Amino acid sequence: MEAYMASKTSAKEAKKGDGEESGFENDEVSSYSLKTITKLITDLKQSTEAGFRDIAGILIRMGEVEKKCSELEETVEYNANIGRENAQEIDHLKKKIHELETENERTKESSLRNERHSRSFNLRFYGIKEKEKENALSTVREMVSEKFGVDPKTVENAYRIPEGPPKSSRTRAIIARFIYWSDRWAVLSTSRKIVNGTEIYVKEDLCDEDYRRKRSMIPTMQKIWQKTKISERATLH
Repeated sequence: MEAYMASKTSAKEAKKGDGEESGFENDEVSSYSLKTITKLITDLKQSTEAGFRDIAGILIRMGEVEKKCSELEETVEYNANIGRENAQEIDHLKKKIHELETENERTKESSLRNERHSRSFNLRFYGIKEKEKENALSTVREMVSEKFGVDPKTVENAYRIPEGPPKSSRTRAIIARFIYWSDRWAVLSTSRKIVNGTEIYVKEDLCDEDYRRKRSMIPTMQKIWQKTKISERATLH
């Protein structure tokens, strides 16, 4: 009996010891878990705060980007407005230039008509030898009177054209102005017959523009002349 009680008491003491040891272990587990959770919470908090800071930085940068985009849009719109204004100004200037060019052409043609009309009373005499201290007016009047039977007084003015190219051996022409167009035409229309066989020949006093146009037609006239000669030869054969 005493042995039974002793064993029972030993069992209780052993059980009590086991309970105390188990409780100690539970306390250690609880303490470890709490530290781990606290650390996790701290880490999560720090990560969350860092994430918020990153988000805040991103939002700030997004705001800066939006501001720059807005400024860029304003700049683009401003430049577009300037471009439209410049385009309108360019169109206006083009229109003005066209009007001025048209007016210039009209003025040029009007001046050309006036010059042609004025020169229509002139003739150019080529091949008249120059003399020292000559009087061009007297020379022409004498010629038209003797050779063409025209009243010498119908020639109101005459002069040698300015000097040509340096060292030019060509005799300078004399430009003579007639009072009456009919007398001028009488000289021009009969000049080939009257001065034929001499060095003298008579031409109209054309303006520079008409001379230029006339020279530009020479190649075309030469082609026409060649085709005409070829056609005539073919007809003869």
